[in-house]
Amino acid sequence: AIASLVCAGAASAQIPVEVRTSVSRTAVWPGDRTIFTVELRCAPQVDVLIEDLAASRLRVDGGDVVAVQEDHDESGQGAIRRFRYTLVTYRVDVPELRIAAIPVRYYMRRAGGVQGAPAGQVMVPPTLVAVRSVIPDGEGTPTVRVPAGFRPAPRYLALAQPVGLILIALAIVPVVVM
Repeated sequence: AIASLVCAGAASAQIPVEVRTSVSRTAVWPGDRTIFTVELRCAPQVDVLIEDLAASRLRVDGGDVVAVQEDHDESGQGAIRRFRYTLVTYRVDVPELRIAAIPVRYYMRRAGGVQGAPAGQVMVPPTLVAVRSVIPDGEGTPTVRVPAGFRPAPRYLALAQPVGLILIALAIVPVVVM
C-alpha cells in the first residue's frame, strides 16, 4: 500500500512527507514472523518526529512487535526514513494481524539543524496480515481419532521370545567359561 499525504494549506506543490508501507508476507502461520516496513520520504528541510514511530506506539491487534530497525538516508533531495517492525503472533484464534494507522508529525528544520514546531501530520495507513492455521475453517474443533483396537501378532512371532533367550544364553556361556 502506498499513501501520499499533503499538509493542508501547503503553499508549494511539493509533498512534505510521502508515506509508503509494505509487508514481507501477506499471510502467516502462528509463530511466523513478518516484517512491516514504513518508509517516509521527506522533502528538503522537512523531517519527522522519530518518537511517533516507536515500537510502543505501534498498535498490533492479534500480535506483538518483537524488534524495530531504523534506517536513515539523507540526500540533497530530502531524507528517507525506514522503520522495519518485526511482528509475530502465537495465537490461533485471530484471523488476521491488524496494524492500526499511525499519526506521524513532521516539522521544518531551521538553520543549524534545529527542530521547529510541528508543521503538520501524516497518517501511516492501517494494514492487515492474514493468520492461517492447519485447522480447517468453519469446522470447529476437530474430533479425536480413536484407534480401531489391537490386532493379534502373527504366530511365528510367538517363538521370538524363547529363541531370543536361547541366543542370549549362548552368548553368555563363552564369557563365563573365559
